[in-house]
Amino acid sequence: MNKTVNINLAGMVFHINDDAFEILNNYLNTLKNHFKNEESADEILKDIEGRIAELFTERLNNKEAVSLTDINEVITIMGEPSQYDDEIEQEKPQEQQHKEEDLRKGKRRKVFRDEEGRMIGGVCSGM
Repeated sequence: MNKTVNINLAGMVFHINDDAFEILNNYLNTLKNHFKNEESADEILKDIEGRIAELFTERLNNKEAVSLTDINEVITIMGEPSQYDDEIEQEKPQEQQHKEEDLRKGKRRKVFRDEEGRMIGGVCSGM
């Protein structure tokens, strides 16, 4: 007979086995530590908890408690916190990454005169 714990995720109550709770709690704490420096950390964590709650409700069909295998499947679907950074970097276009790298290295853009535009000496015609 396993002990169960009642938890509240995104406003939904779940019964979860004690050993599964430990793993889920560690996972959520790891996520909190990972996003603690982000401005919208609370929003991100609420969204993640909401998605986890959705996945739990899909898996609970006739069962009453979330098991260890359910937790492991959900963590596999959601991914590890280090994977979130990789996905964010991949979403940026290559040009933007190069521009950001150039700015970090101290490279500046140059302003050229456009003799044909002749607005403020031709400097502002391209802006």
